Order: sequence, then C-alpha cells, then structure tokens
Amino acid sequence: MKIKHLNVIASAALLLMSGTASAHITYGSGAASRNFGTIVPGAAPITISNQTVTSNFGWADGTDADHGDSHKLRYYRFNVATPGYYTITFSGSTNSTSTTPRDGSIKPAFSLYRGLAHVAPITNAPGSADYDTSAITTAYRSTLGYATEGSFHALKTWRIGGDNQTGPIFDFEAADGLSTFTYVTHIADGDATLFGSAPGIVGDGNADGTVTKSLFLTAGDYTIAVGGANYAGQTPIPDATVYGLTGTVSPFAYTPGDPVEGGIGYQHQVTLGKNSSGSFSGHVGAWSWEDNNLFGPGDQPVGWTHTSNWAAVSVQNDTILTITMERDASVPWSSGSAPVELNGLADTASMFPSFTLYRGLDNDGEDDHTYNNRGNVSWAEDIQYVDHVDNS
Repeated sequence: MKIKHLNVIASAALLLMSGTASAHITYGSGAASRNFGTIVPGAAPITISNQTVTSNFGWADGTDADHGDSHKLRYYRFNVATPGYYTITFSGSTNSTSTTPRDGSIKPAFSLYRGLAHVAPITNAPGSADYDTSAITTAYRSTLGYATEGSFHALKTWRIGGDNQTGPIFDFEAADGLSTFTYVTHIADGDATLFGSAPGIVGDGNADGTVTKSLFLTAGDYTIAVGGANYAGQTPIPDATVYGLTGTVSPFAYTPGDPVEGGIGYQHQVTLGKNSSGSFSGHVGAWSWEDNNLFGPGDQPVGWTHTSNWAAVSVQNDTILTITMERDASVPWSSGSAPVELNGLADTASMFPSFTLYRGLDNDGEDDHTYNNRGNVSWAEDIQYVDHVDNS
C-alpha cells in the first residue's frame, strides 16, 4: 500500500492506477443512539463515537456455514433519501459512554444490509426486539436444512424475529414476523490470516483497526452490523473483551466517466468537502504508470495514458488530502486472455500501485499514448505537476 499526505488548495487532477452487547438487536436510544439518521448528499459526515462491541470475532464467526451469534455485533441504522455515493467507516476506539476508556485494539469488519430490525413501538404482546432464540427465530432456523449457532450471516441475507407472535404457528412474512436483512456489501480489516478462509470475504489488506467502504446506494433504510474480524478469537476461550467503536457515514460525491470530452479521458469524478472521504475501484495495466520499455537511461520516464486511470478531483476547501492506493482482488474484469483461475476478476500479482498528482483539469485538445509521470505533461497544457509516489 502507498499513502501520501499532501497540502492541497482548490481543485486537482489525480492519476490513479457504550456498554456490552445487548441480548436483542436494537439501535440504541438517547445519547447512546446508533441511528445516523437520514444521510443527504452534500451534507457533513455524521459520526457516532461512543459505542462498544463485545468480542473480537463476532463478524468473522458469521462468515462460515453455520452463521454466527447475532449478539456479538453492534447494529447501526441510517436512511438514504436521495440515491448517491456514500462512505462508511468504522474504527476501534477508546471512547465510550463510560468514564473508563475502552479497549481500542479491535480489528473491525462490517456488513451492510437493506432493511431494519423490529423497532419500537412493538405492540403485539408479549412484544420484543429480535433475537436468536425467540420462538419464531428458532422455528425459522429449523427450516434452513442445516445447523446454525445463531442467525447472523456476514456474507448473505439473513432473517430473525422477536416475541411478537405467540405461535405455535408463525407467519414469517407478516409485519410482526421476521425481520429480513438483505445483504448489500461488506469489508473486513486485514486479510485471510485474520478473518479466516471462508470464500468471498473482501479484506482491506491492512489490519490497522479501520475499515472503510464507498458505494452507490439507492433510497431506503439500511442496517450496518459491526463486529470483530479475528476468526481465531473464538478459541480456545472465546474473547469477551468490550471494545470501543467509532463509526462515520458521509456522502461521497462520485460520478464515473469523463466530465467533458477531449484532452485527458477521465474515468472517475470526485468532489470532496470538508472532512469528507471516499473510495472507488477500477482496473489498470500492470505497467500503466511506468513502462521501462518506453524509455532508456537518462530519458524522461513515461507511462501509458490509456491503460492508466485518471480521476478528476474537486477539493472544495483548503485541506490535507490523504491518498491511499492498494491492490484489490475483487475488481471484476474479463478478457479473452485472462487466466481462467481468476474467475472474472482482475489480477493483482503484478500490481504495484503508483500515482501522480497534478493541479487542474485538462479537457480540451487531443491526448497522446504516453505521459510524463514525474513532471508536466506536454500535451495536457492545463495541468501542472505537483507530486508523485513511485512504487514501480
């Protein structure tokens, strides 16, 4: 991974190649609420920093075939009124509602779902929030055809209910029946040495205590399930530490494609406001930023224009901009020459991310097959070289 901290003014063009877990699913209340509210494009990020989760393995345990204990995670909610790109970030934290600092060393992971758990008011007697061992949940789990240790699943849609129907016959589909969490996406801290070998898990490759994901969301209500990514934490004695959590949901102004035809062919458009962040993925050529076959000793280093990715980044406030690039083995890519074993995904074996930052945008005139990755680009007269990171 390569990270660069830069003082940036105006716009730039970027070349890129509280308490323990409850026994029921709730979203907190009052000062301990885990409701981010309605997220509006262009609004400021919303952060909830006083929460906790018990155990360092709750999310990872939900990646295997027998599901996981839903009580080992924290649940947050938010609403999207206007479809758009949004960024979700969670980190370990020493903050909590307690005066005693919490353990901030958790390696977190989260899954995002459409839908909500049953929330107040729940009026059907005896009435309760959703939990793993309610009569309706137990009845539903018995229909799955395999043994489960809980209801939660990190990588697919799952269902759970409370004590809102007296049984013994249950209507799973009724409003007071089962809550359905329709899987959208996930991200885990670190790699398989931390979260285990279940197929389909996407890790960020850096077990630094923070996970972030940016994606396009349609209108509706969403639930985030957050827990520990350490699969080995279940044995020999399950970890029962109470860890601090902080989470942020922020609008991310992202548009794929070129703002104006001509000049540089941009693949991404990003607008960043104060304290905002975002991420996106794409595939590039292995030698796109710099190809040593294109120049000799003493010559100007160059890269391939059309196999690199270019991002038009508009920074709305003077800021310190942090740029992070890393390999992403989950990017879809298909080609007649692609190895079958990649299963339609981009190869990362020869991917060593590098980038150049230029000030300004260039959307007029013609482009060229190559560009100067360490200085001004002769055919893109509207941009000026600022800095670069060479990882080639």
